[in-house]
Amino acid sequence: KTLMAKAAATEANIPFLYASGSEFVNKYVGQGAKNVRDLFQQARNTVKNKGSCIIFIDEIDAVGYRRKSARNDMI
Repeated sequence: KTLMAKAAATEANIPFLYASGSEFVNKYVGQGAKNVRDLFQQARNTVKNKGSCIIFIDEIDAVGYRRKSARNDMI
């Protein structure tokens, strides 16, 4: 998937911004959100200079993991 997205960006001659979902999950509160803001700020700057870009977030499922509740564990 990553190589296909990068190839599409190369063929379209636009910048390709890559991030891993694990970069957004940190043990320090607020650090993951800061990384998301930084990525999109970089994208905004790229769009101002180049016109467009592709943002690819690999392993996005790492960001929205689901916590089990005590009630679900008993059933």
